Amino acid sequence: MTGSIKAAESFLTFDEESGSDKIFKGAATEYILIGSNSEVQNQSAAFFSLYLFRLLCDLQPALTNKEVTAMSTAAGPLAWVVKLAVILAEPMLDTYILINSDKSSVCIIKKTLYLTPSGIPLLMEDLKNVTAMTDELKDKIKKSIESNYGSLGKIEKGYVEATYVEHLLLLMILSVNQNEYMQRMQNLIQLEASAKNEAEFDFDLDKAYTYIKSEVDYTLNPMLKLDNLTKNGLFSVTSQQYTGY
Repeated sequence: MTGSIKAAESFLTFDEESGSDKIFKGAATEYILIGSNSEVQNQSAAFFSLYLFRLLCDLQPALTNKEVTAMSTAAGPLAWVVKLAVILAEPMLDTYILINSDKSSVCIIKKTLYLTPSGIPLLMEDLKNVTAMTDELKDKIKKSIESNYGSLGKIEKGYVEATYVEHLLLLMILSVNQNEYMQRMQNLIQLEASAKNEAEFDFDLDKAYTYIKSEVDYTLNPMLKLDNLTKNGLFSVTSQQYTGY
């Protein structure tokens, strides 16, 4: 615990002025994932990590997609350029769409790629949700998609849709060990407590132990009634649980 507090104290005294909020408001998840004192660095590194993750997710679909193969074949000797462009640009579109709306989601395993004829309506629909458009323009795009491509519900997107935060959670599972996770959570708690009470406030998480006790009384009615054990089929149980740090 002492080592974590020292890390938190170091974290609290940084002189980094980058970013819009000194307590990482709106970017705490990126801090837990990356761990930099700079909000801008955390967000930039999270973007790059997400792009690489999407690159790996889209690689197999891009290499095996029949529409991508047809487009590359039509390019003749430049077939590899078409394939490479799709491999690099598809995850960039995924990343852009994910980071610009907390309601947008992209399939971990895609069946339809944005950069294919069948994927264009999906791309238009998702870009409509993340770019600065008027409601009137969005309605026109929606009607255009429906008139030219029909219902989007008929297009197979893929498997396991995930939002931006859910993608970051997967990256945390893959790259952040438990000790780093707990230390960064502790840093955030101490940073926010200190920032909220700046005037003459000395907060040390190492001396702020706390726990919650929960106690539940309940009555069971077992399937098999054994009178000598269950008092005619009913008996009471008390359960206690302690959670804290």
